[in-house]
This record gives sequence, structure tokens and C-alpha cells, in this order.
Amino acid sequence: MVWNHPHGGGDRDPDLRRDFFVDLVSRFIHLVYSSRCGNRFNGTSSVLYATVAEMIAPSARSRGYGLYYAITLGSGGIAPIVYGLLTDSFGLSLTIIAVA
Repeated sequence: MVWNHPHGGGDRDPDLRRDFFVDLVSRFIHLVYSSRCGNRFNGTSSVLYATVAEMIAPSARSRGYGLYYAITLGSGGIAPIVYGLLTDSFGLSLTIIAVA
């Protein structure tokens, strides 16, 4: 993109270059940290599945996985309702603190 300088002559927009650089660096940092945290390939779920297998005896493992799935999926379904009630009762600021 060419920026028309008021004193004549075309030059590249310095803000555009800075914004591109900041965007590029932030994407790189996100890529590095997300892959290091296991979020890039969702590796955390595999670790949690293995933890269930280690903590529960083989005879009760199917019940343990059932409980694990019921809690994780159920909490994801109930959380918006709970946070909505919290927001209606106490305001958005307290809800954001509670989420954090």
C-alpha cells in the first residue's frame, strides 16, 4: 500500500509495516506457546484419559470413563447457565472475576 506524503513522493506506510510486524510476531508467539502447552494438537485430553486409566482399577475403568465424560461434558453445558445467573445477580465484573 502506498501512502501519499503531503510533501510529495510516495513512501510505504510506516504504520502498515509496524502492524504487519506486530501481527507476524504475535502469531509466532501464539504458535510457539500453544504447541508447548499442548493446545495445538489437543494433547491434554490424552493425558487426562491416561490419568483415568492409572487411577481406576481395570474392573471399574468403564465406570470411571463414564464419570469423566459426564462431568466434563455436563460442566460445559451447565457453565453458561450458572455464569448467566451470576451475571444477572451480581453483575458482569464479578462474573469475569469468577471466570478468571
